[in-house]
Amino acid sequence: MKQMQLKSQQEWVFVDGLQVLVAQGIAQFELFSQHPAPVHAMKRIGSDYAES
Repeated sequence: MKQMQLKSQQEWVFVDGLQVLVAQGIAQFELFSQHPAPVHAMKRIGSDYAES
């Protein structure tokens, strides 16, 4: 925790790991399928998972 406090004082940005996972999924979907990802659905599924 102390390390995080020091980093936050240095203006680092912390993001939730689930947000990163969803962003990776979106990028991978688009790279492999050559089609736009269903971003709203993917984010909704990620948030549903976080709430369970």
